Amino acid sequence: MDHASTLQPVSPRKQDWPGACAALLLVGLTVLAMGRSVGNDFTWWDDAKTIHHNPALVSPDAALRGSYADVWTKPEFGLYAPLTSSYWRALARLAERPVADAQGIHHDARVFHAGSLALHTAAVLVVFAILRLLTTRVWAAAAGAAVFAAHPLQVEAVAWASGAKDVLAGLLGACALYLYLLAARGAGTRAKVHYFAAVGVLVLAMLAKPSAMVVPAIALALDRWVLGRDWRTALRATAGLALAVLPLMVVARLAQTATGVADVAVWQRPLIAGDALAFYLWKLIWPVDLAPDYGRRPAVVLQMWNGVWPYVAWLLPATVALIAWRMRRAPASADQNARPAIAWAAVVVFVLGAAPVLGLVPFMFQYMSTVADHYLYVSMIGPAIAVAAAAAWAADKSRAARPAAAKASSAVREGPWAVRGAFGLLIAAWATLSADQCAVWRDDVALWRHTMAVSPDSFVAPNNLAANLGREGSRLEWAAVDAAARGDAAEADRLRARRRDLTDRATALLEQSIAIHATYLPARQNAAANYARLGQWDRAAAHLEGLLAANQRAPAYMRENFTTFHNAAGHLWARAGRYDKAAAHFEEFLARVPGDAATQSALSEARSRIAEARIE
Repeated sequence: MDHASTLQPVSPRKQDWPGACAALLLVGLTVLAMGRSVGNDFTWWDDAKTIHHNPALVSPDAALRGSYADVWTKPEFGLYAPLTSSYWRALARLAERPVADAQGIHHDARVFHAGSLALHTAAVLVVFAILRLLTTRVWAAAAGAAVFAAHPLQVEAVAWASGAKDVLAGLLGACALYLYLLAARGAGTRAKVHYFAAVGVLVLAMLAKPSAMVVPAIALALDRWVLGRDWRTALRATAGLALAVLPLMVVARLAQTATGVADVAVWQRPLIAGDALAFYLWKLIWPVDLAPDYGRRPAVVLQMWNGVWPYVAWLLPATVALIAWRMRRAPASADQNARPAIAWAAVVVFVLGAAPVLGLVPFMFQYMSTVADHYLYVSMIGPAIAVAAAAAWAADKSRAARPAAAKASSAVREGPWAVRGAFGLLIAAWATLSADQCAVWRDDVALWRHTMAVSPDSFVAPNNLAANLGREGSRLEWAAVDAAARGDAAEADRLRARRRDLTDRATALLEQSIAIHATYLPARQNAAANYARLGQWDRAAAHLEGLLAANQRAPAYMRENFTTFHNAAGHLWARAGRYDKAAAHFEEFLARVPGDAATQSALSEARSRIAEARIE
């Protein structure tokens, strides 16, 4: 038979001063751990399309800007998250600058980063409130909330401007959990008000990001194994939450496709999920070498250790789950705070938080990697619960061992000094690592250099570094044009030489990206453009052919319309003197776009050159 939770409800009114002090300390810890991100620039990792080059936010054309109503009627970028889009629109008005910077960005990134920090700070306080509902120890609740606040796995969601969708959805999801727990502990009209408020806030969380769909399952786990209510009661109570999110789950699935993701056999998907869980548990324990892209896509995982790793990976999560399960089944103790079901609940919450993106169902980001730090934002409530429970148990054990007089004089103390000191050092270490990780996100160059260093399987990192060099090269080209217009030929030549050097470096990076993932279309396209810029027509044409071949091998529903690239490849092969290949591409283009006069002329020229070569 299952036992009630180690975490017992208590009225927070008796702990107002300790609670206020703990909340202030949590705010300070959050700012120390994550505050460095406020000074960061935008990245071009989604930030370009969602914020700083999003026509809906920056275009002077009112028709392109649209209205708030527009984001509520259609998905954007494969995601239906209108509340987050509205949040970004509101910040964009505050952050708008009259003159764009060198990258063409009209917004002050500090406003968006400060917004993310504020959202995370609010989420920390809500998690603290949840733990205070469940524990008799305010400082135990603070210890759990500190894990949620400062763990380095939280940095990506906070320091990445586009990660605000995870933080906003996490904040609202935590609010929904808090209101649900109030309703579950209460009775009468007030409980009903809390319950319906929880449903409403949960709907808002889903509108911030559909990943909030996990909240009803988390509420069920907390109800059953933390509050200790029976299955029938818990299921009936959470049914309303589940029904509220169901329509938005359908919308989310229709909006998001898994375009480009290699098909994984159904029987292999649990192996991918096992690897993801093992990876997350390891990063939870040892949060170093974090990156936005780990290159841990299904094809890579299934080949690790010559195909053995996917079967071995389950050992770590299975061991953790087994230990927690056995603790759950342990005999009841006379000490109410020694009851063990909380360990199992914490594990379940951790898994449920990331369940939609473990690989059991294909999703977009799997094209690059199944795992990503920001997917764990809500999951981190699980470790927070576990730490709060452990701290409460340690405090009760310590208190029980002291004489009655000592208990009366040290009611605020919670746990032995050695344990508190060790935990304090751990939190300080995590906060330091988080601050350092925030610096990794300071700009695109730092982010992708770091990713290349710690994630060799990432084909995105070298491509994105090359794109950054390309943007810098474009600015140099414009500067060279200006210098030439002023009559400063020497300066123009110097700037163009610098641009050529950047193009050479970018091309090498693109070849590295293609070597990792030969069918990565953006790298192929960028490589073709760079080789053409360098005058290496044959290499440029070869990469366009690689792009066209990769597109042709893709399933029909995933293919892009690359018709114009046949025309471009034809001209490149003609410049390289390969008129046979040029003619083939011109013919392919004309088969799709018949009657194009310029291409017909180019085809005639290519055929004439072929005929001349045969005569010679």
